[in-house]
Amino acid sequence: MKKFLFLINILCTASFIYAQLGINEFNCKRGFTDENGNDVDWIEIYNYSSNSVTLSDFFLSDNPNNLHKWQFPAINLGSQELITICASGRENTKFPNHWEALVVPENNWKYWLGNSAPPNDWSLPGFNDQSWNIGQGGIGYGDNDDNTIISSVPSLFL
Repeated sequence: MKKFLFLINILCTASFIYAQLGINEFNCKRGFTDENGNDVDWIEIYNYSSNSVTLSDFFLSDNPNNLHKWQFPAINLGSQELITICASGRENTKFPNHWEALVVPENNWKYWLGNSAPPNDWSLPGFNDQSWNIGQGGIGYGDNDDNTIISSVPSLFL
């Protein structure tokens, strides 16, 4: 049986989180450099089920008139695992196996709450940030995934 992950429908439907596979995250404004050095769109697929899923049974499309636009390769995606698909338009089977993050929960960060502008020289080498707050990464205000809770502010400088 053929199965489809139709990007537009999934994004407009909250019920997809109960499906076997779902789009966990995506970026349609580029932001991922592929193996050829090109900046491409990307889609992260997550297996919500408790079983491994054979991806070749699924298709990905952004066109309701062509639901077979791109068939997943014949690989298994384990339970609670994810895969990142580069939407380059080229046929290849190379997939990124991890992300490199600059802001990670294990780090402590000095931060300025953006209720007012920070000092003009805040981004220059040698700036004295001793008066700034310090908090463990995952800095935010109320979505239950933050190590450091702050008040709601228009911006945050790290």
